[in-house]
Formats: sequence, structure tokens, C-alpha cells
Amino acid sequence: MGPQLTSRSTMRLRLLGRLVVTTIHDQSSAIALPTRKSGVLLAYLAMSRDYAAQREELATLLWGDCSDQQARQSLRQALAMLRKHLGPSLVIADAGVVRLDGELWSIDAREFEQLSRSTKAAELALAARLFTGDFLAGHHIDEEGIEEWVAGQRTRLQLAAAHLCATFVERPDLVTDPNDAIAAVEQLIALDPLREDVQRLAIALYARYHGRHEALTRAAGFADVLQRELGVGPEKATREMLDGLRSSAVEADRAVAVDCAAAPAIPDAPRLSPAAVAPRHKKSALRQMVGRVLAGSGLVLVLTLGALFELRARQHTDVAELAAGASPEAGDFWRSPSSGGEVTLPNGLVPILVLPFTTLGAADDHLQLTADMLTDDLTNTLSRLPSFRVISQQTARSFAGQPIDVGRLGHELKVRYVLEGSVRRQEEGLRVNVELVDPSSRLSIWSSRIERDGADRQGLRDEIVARLARELQFEMLPIESSRLSQSSDAAALAYRGWAALSEVRLDGYRQALALFEGALEKEPQNLRALTGIGAYHARMGAQVLDTESRAHRKAAIEILRKVLERDPDSSNAHFYLALALNTLPTLPEAMEHLERAIRIDPSDASAHAQIGNGLIRSGRPAEGLAHVRYAIRLSPRDPIMPIWLEFAGNGELELKRYPEAIALFKRSVALNPRYPRGWAGLTAAYALTGDVEESHRMAERLRMFAPTLDNNGLASQFGRHPGSALRAGLQLALAAPADR
Repeated sequence: MGPQLTSRSTMRLRLLGRLVVTTIHDQSSAIALPTRKSGVLLAYLAMSRDYAAQREELATLLWGDCSDQQARQSLRQALAMLRKHLGPSLVIADAGVVRLDGELWSIDAREFEQLSRSTKAAELALAARLFTGDFLAGHHIDEEGIEEWVAGQRTRLQLAAAHLCATFVERPDLVTDPNDAIAAVEQLIALDPLREDVQRLAIALYARYHGRHEALTRAAGFADVLQRELGVGPEKATREMLDGLRSSAVEADRAVAVDCAAAPAIPDAPRLSPAAVAPRHKKSALRQMVGRVLAGSGLVLVLTLGALFELRARQHTDVAELAAGASPEAGDFWRSPSSGGEVTLPNGLVPILVLPFTTLGAADDHLQLTADMLTDDLTNTLSRLPSFRVISQQTARSFAGQPIDVGRLGHELKVRYVLEGSVRRQEEGLRVNVELVDPSSRLSIWSSRIERDGADRQGLRDEIVARLARELQFEMLPIESSRLSQSSDAAALAYRGWAALSEVRLDGYRQALALFEGALEKEPQNLRALTGIGAYHARMGAQVLDTESRAHRKAAIEILRKVLERDPDSSNAHFYLALALNTLPTLPEAMEHLERAIRIDPSDASAHAQIGNGLIRSGRPAEGLAHVRYAIRLSPRDPIMPIWLEFAGNGELELKRYPEAIALFKRSVALNPRYPRGWAGLTAAYALTGDVEESHRMAERLRMFAPTLDNNGLASQFGRHPGSALRAGLQLALAAPADR
């Protein structure tokens, strides 16, 4: 039997999680109820067998500590206000009975309970998505009768959720999306982490869809919680289940070892769930076939095709796994490493993704620019709050114009919330809709509509940020942001300049410089454009994209010091000044500016990566790798990923883990064949492994970036610094035959 939604339904009542009342046709705007008790009254009627209750019953439930006369009067007032807010046809009252018209209401808790008993895959999937939290979560009223009734409802619905999860375990043929099944069991565990029967269901689902090793890791964590909280070990049924998983894992590892002994190894093969094994083998075979066919067709083509086939076989988070090795513990995933060896960031970190705002209505370039700037302003402001970890703008932009599965997105990026928004032109003004979605349930937990005069763009952006922060009830720090000029033309040019600067491309950098200079012509004091010019020179100098690295660094330092005199809290200025200072003699000052950038913007992925680079170059490669891996977690689709992968490769070189370094450098050049340092890393890594032929082939590719330099000049230009493994490998690869 399907859900209760009928052709007459006009209202939607959410009771699982936060109580929300909306209309069926506009679920983005919640209807405010007059009092908390009116919400309980509505919930009580909604969960009653016939959507009805006696007046005396309601009066006793809600005002049991009052006199009968006062309780009846309070009920009359509550009903009058409720009918006024919702309409008299939705809440019907006569002398003895109060009821809802069940045909007009869609109620998630009733639908969930009904669908959880289904034997149809689609209905079970819908039930899983409806289970978004405990019954009336956070809706506490200190009345004994209410508390007892709410507790009974919660117990019944939790039992329904346990039955649903058990069905997913016992009947895998009824699982249409493993993420739905896992989200449901995780939601149930969140309500009672020590409930061992549900933990066993979770372990079974993780073993099936994430692999036995991850299931065993999860089980070990649960055993630690049991010992710490209760001083006991797992039950016999749990121990027997884990013994079976360990035995099968050992057998699987032996089978893989036998298989690998008979086939060429792929060093960067991803870890995939059992459901994905078959398609992954097909793609790997295709990759090997293409590699054989194209063996003599050109180095760049072969490496790029190989990387593309491997990327197709991975989830987006596999880039992070490649650089990070084993994933960190879930609880610490968003806690950044500290260069001082101590963790100083607060608890309660909230990972969030702000998707690019879309435009509605007729195509309009100016409206699209407004949506883009609104997205960036919101992302930047949230990034400055220490309690948030915001996925970078670069990764967020990669989802623009694509169909989005919020549940899968949340799982891949490990974010707790996804914020979506749209912008529509409305007569002379703008309408902005924003919605905060919980990826685990795919349901909206907050939404808002803001209508403003189109001229007040900054006011519009400020109000969206303030409303979001208030709804989430986080303690906000003062929002520090530079106001763009009143000249929209200058602001637009500066925005486009930063967009052009986002990718590692020489032509893009030159386009960015022209746009920044154009903005300064219109407004000479525009700090955003001036910082952009400093960033241009810092990037050109650090990435060695021409032969004027020193001149670029000098120009960047001069410009960015002036910017910081005017705006000491510009995280961008601190970051790019650090990039310009990032040579060994001035490395300590560069690290200070990077640390300052992170204090201002804890989500600055590039600053974390550069701190990692500095630590690697300072002889602390293991610590440096932790920072680079953290940057990759913050921005797994970043356009400058090739640079971060090269940093990680250098760290592996210093640790003498040459196969790992080669895999990282290969990924770097595959993502951007025009970035010379990736080729330098491959040249050095192959030389250090003793593979002379491969190191010479890579060296020929590296020479294409600086054809006027001799071998010593190449080693000096691309070898980072004397004493590094990278420089030693380059010198070995580029040495004249007589010198070797």
C-alpha cells in the first residue's frame, strides 16, 4: 500500500525530525505555527487512528496540570489560532471532537510506518528517505502526558525503522540505492548508538556495500564505545558475525593476491564496493587494451588516456584516497592538521557545500553574474566561520549545470549539509530562494525566500548569510568581508579576473591580468582587483610558467604588502604573499602568512596545501603530507589539484616511497600536461628508482617547457631547492653520460 498523498492533498506535515508544516505545492516555505503546543496538538491529531480526538482528551494531554475550565479555555484558544493560520477546512472542530481532514494532509510519519512494511523496492527506498530523524526531534514540552505520548510514538517508529533496515539486510534485491539503506541505519544508530542489534545491521550493510575491511573498522570503533561507556564487550551474536567477516576477508585477500600475481599491477587501483567490482574490471581491461594499442603513439596521449579511464572508474573522492592513503577516522575527518603538532580548532565542525546558485526565467548574462557573485560571497563568508568547513568554490563550480544527486554528493564529499539556491528577476527587483538539504535524507531542513530591490545587491547577500546562520543557531563571528565598489562594472571585471585565475593556464593568467587592470582603470582603489594582480604575479613566480620567476615574486611582494596595509585581514592577500615568499630564505615568513590566512579562513584549501609544501621542503615530509591530504579533502575537484598532487609526490619522494610518488606525479600530469613540475617529479622519481629509460623520456618532455636551459639550468629551475630528493633525482636524470 502506497503513501497517503492523494489528488486532494494540499498540506504536508513533517513529524520525523523538526516539525514543519508546508503546502504540497510550495514545500520551500514553512508555515509558522502560533505556539509549540499547537504543533503537538496537530501531531497528535495526525497520528490518531482517524485523525480525530475528543476535546477532553486533548485538554488533558496538553494542559493536564491546569483546572478543567482553564484547560478547555486554553484548548479553544489554541484551536482558534491554529485554524486562523491553517484554514478552517484543515482543522475541524465541533462541540465534542477535533479532527483533521485526512484527505487534505500528507504526513511523513504515517507514510513512513506504512511504507516500512512494504515488499516493493521503490516504496522501501521512499521509506528510507522519509526517515530523517526522531519523532518531533527538538520539540520538547515539559508536560508529563505529552512526554509519555511522544516517547511511545518514538518507540513505535524506531521499531519500524529497525524492521526497514533488517529488510535491507535480508533482501538485497529490494535495495535500489545502497546509500538509502546506509542512511537509514545511520539515522537509527544516531538515536541510540549503543543499540547492538542495529549496529549489527549497519555492519552487515557496510560489509556488503563498502567492503569487509571498512565493516570491521566500524565494528572495532563500536567495541571501543561499548568498553568506554559500559565497560563491556560486544554480544556473542556480534562476535560471531565479526569472526565470519574476518575469515571471508582473509580468503578474499588470498584470492586477490593470487590474481595479482598473474596480472600486471595497477599501483593506483581504487578501493571499490563489491557492487562496483564487475564494471571496474571491464574498465581496467579496456584501459590495458588501449595502452597496448597506443604504446608507440606519444607519451602525453598515453598518460592522459590512462588517467581518464582510471578517473571514470573512480568516485570523486578517490583523488583524496590516492593522496591520503587510509582515510582518517570519521570523527576527525574535518579536523585540520597542525603544523605545530597540536590541534587548536574547535569541536563541532560542520562540513557544508554551497552549490552554484542557478537562474530562473529568461536567459540573462547579468542575472547569471549576480547568481555567481552571490554564491561566492556566501561561500567566502561561511568559510570565515571557524565552526564551518566549506568545500571550496572550485569544487562547487564543477557541479554547475549538472543533475545533482544530493545524497550521493553528501556521501562522496562527506558533508553534513548542502545549500542550494536560485535567483529570479522579478519586475524591478530580485527573488532569491535558498534551501538547506540534509544529504543523508535528501530532505530540506530549512528554506527561505528573500525579495529585494535589484539595486541593493550587497544587502541581499548579507541577509541570506545572516538568515542561514540564525537558522543553524551557530555562534557567528564578526563577518569580515571587503565591500565591492558601487561600480558594478569594476566588480564584474574583478570577479571575472579571479575566475580566469582559478585554473593553471598561462593564457588564463594573462586574461586575468588584463581584467584586473581594466577594473583598476575604472576604480583605482579596488582592493579585490589589486589583490588579483598580486595573485597573478605570485602564481607566475611560484609555478615557473615563464623565465621571469624572480621578477614576478618581487612584484607580488610589493603589491600584496600594500594590500595588507589597507586590509590586514585579507586571507587572499596573506595567502598570495606567502606564495611569493615561498623560497627557503623567506620560508618562515611565508608560513606565518599561511597560518594567518587559515585563522581568517579555516576552509582555505590552498593555504593548507602550501603549508604542507613548506613542511615537506623543511624536512618534515610526513607532517606536510597530512596538510596536503587535508587540502584535497576540502577541495577534491580543485582546478589546481595538479599542483597539490605534485606536492604530495615530493613528500613521498622525501620518504623514499617511489611507487607512490610516481602514481601522484602521473595523476598531476594527466590532469594538466602543461604544468612542468609534474613532469619534473616523474623525471626525478624514475631516476631514483633506477629506471633510466623512463627518466630520460620524462626529461625530454620537461625540456619542452624551457628549451633554452641546459641540464644544470633545468635542475635548478624545476628542482625546488638544493638538498631535496627532487633536485637529486633531476640531477641524476639530467647528468651527461660521461658524468654518470
